[in-house]
Amino acid sequence: MIILVLNCGSSSIKYQVLDMKNESDYNLLAKGLVERIGMEEGDITHSVPGHDKYKIHKKVADHTEGIKDVLGLLTDDEHGVLKSLDQIEAVGHRVVHGGEYFTQSCIIDNRVKEGIDKCSSLAPLHNPANIKGVNAVKALLPEIPQVGVFDTAFHQTMPDYAYMYATPYELYEKYGVRRYGFHGTSHRYVSRRVLDYLGIDKAEGTKVITCHIGNGASIAAVKNGTLDEAVLDKNVHRILELVVKCFSYKNYKFTNRPDLTAHRAMARTSAAEGAILLKNDNETLPFSKDVKNVAIYGKTGYEVIP
Repeated sequence: MIILVLNCGSSSIKYQVLDMKNESDYNLLAKGLVERIGMEEGDITHSVPGHDKYKIHKKVADHTEGIKDVLGLLTDDEHGVLKSLDQIEAVGHRVVHGGEYFTQSCIIDNRVKEGIDKCSSLAPLHNPANIKGVNAVKALLPEIPQVGVFDTAFHQTMPDYAYMYATPYELYEKYGVRRYGFHGTSHRYVSRRVLDYLGIDKAEGTKVITCHIGNGASIAAVKNGTLDEAVLDKNVHRILELVVKCFSYKNYKFTNRPDLTAHRAMARTSAAEGAILLKNDNETLPFSKDVKNVAIYGKTGYEVIP
């Protein structure tokens, strides 16, 4: 069974073509990267095992054109690995955020696309790009089933005491602010492989710590084969919560404005930066001095300095 795997970013597409014998037995036929989509100049790098990399320098207008270029390379007389696109039996998409909607991989239909879109406020740089990839494949390969594999799905077994932050509960109710966990496909794979290496047949009764170390880093506690707790992005959140009662995240602003999306309702903290500051016009206040000020000034629209 030949599967095309896509990881669509805001301006890039990573891809692999796998010949799957079963879940653990497969051959990599090709992989590559489309970069700088939507810019004046773009690049495509196509790799086939045992051959030199093939590079193309061209403008790629959008994700549909990028995936069209990929499909062309896969069937190219000189650089391709497929005789026909009919050999592709399924397309798998890495989807960054499934929120509380998705607890496992699923076939993508209109309802699933709506769910991914609803989670875009939690991953504004990623989920919209994932949807672009889905739409592009639908336009180019309309009969091929597509499957979404969610980074957050593995973490949905976390109990509430592990995923709730030391922030006002209304932020969870209104904006979905909670720990979701990321790199779930990595943690799921590693937690199972370590049992194989140790010769343990059953996950029951096991406790495993898994570490994902890359451009993003996360740590997960896996109990009985399911996730028990996760920590994201190098910062020691539990300590920071005791200091400033706030979760470390990438975007800004506590606010009572209902039109602002969830990721802006999360405040950013950083142990390396020291005290975080809140700013409104010309007034600046240390974020870590008084926890009460967070709620008070947050409601009046003070912006967290990134």
